[in-house]
Amino acid sequence: MADIVNHYAALDIEDENADEAAIKKAYRKLVLKWHPDKHPENRDEAEDRIRNINNAYEVLSNPTKRATYDQQRKAVTRKSQGFGPPPPAGSARKRIAKEFMMMPLGFPDKFVRYRGRNLYVHSRGDAKEVDFKTFFEDTKWSLWWLPEVNNMCRVRALGSKAFGEKMGAAAGLCGGLNLSFFIDPNNPTDSEVVLEDARKGEKVDRVNFIAVTSPAYEGAFRFEAAYRKGYFLTFLPPTHLRVIPWEEGSQGTVDFALVDFAIMFRFIEMEDGCRLRVAGPPSCG
Repeated sequence: MADIVNHYAALDIEDENADEAAIKKAYRKLVLKWHPDKHPENRDEAEDRIRNINNAYEVLSNPTKRATYDQQRKAVTRKSQGFGPPPPAGSARKRIAKEFMMMPLGFPDKFVRYRGRNLYVHSRGDAKEVDFKTFFEDTKWSLWWLPEVNNMCRVRALGSKAFGEKMGAAAGLCGGLNLSFFIDPNNPTDSEVVLEDARKGEKVDRVNFIAVTSPAYEGAFRFEAAYRKGYFLTFLPPTHLRVIPWEEGSQGTVDFALVDFAIMFRFIEMEDGCRLRVAGPPSCG
């Protein structure tokens, strides 16, 4: 896995505990310094710098985004130094929120998202055609735990556009649309993932996964196909989700942070704040 982009370095911030005022001061200084109009001879470089500066400030000025980013960066750094995660506290069932968003480790701006029955891994920039609320309505997931095997589950889509039926629309119930895959015997190393109906009592092997605590990253989880040992739900950048055979060193990311959906609105971006009305008029200053 590639290292996470260093947003602190993009803002020339050495102290990663810097407060909001210091971050804003650094941002304003660099925006003035790298304004493209001041660099007509190197305008392309200046525009790249401004883009990186704005991206960094978008993350570090938002407490929820910053906390999520710091947590992922810490986990990736710990892994690169040869350290595994500390022992998890409590069972996987207790540590996973009833409704959550899935973020691949190393990509703190991307979410597993569905449109109809198709699946993508998108950042807000990857789906500019949709507004904030619509984007995040399509990132809500839950697990329906199966009793046959410890931590066997089905990963269910909860957003309004993903309801295959009225039954099972609530977290913790069966039914609705679930993550599903089909492995082509002629090409067993690549399996596209879609959403599929799976009702209680139906034996649909391709929708059953084992939720596994990540052995590499603190607070992360992996989803192994219940009846295909060694096959994991995998993010293949830039936007693809697959179930493929995976082992350490393989291409792709199998570790996902499961973020409580209850904090969804805390991921609001500055440009969204000027359009949404969440518990009163937002500030655009």
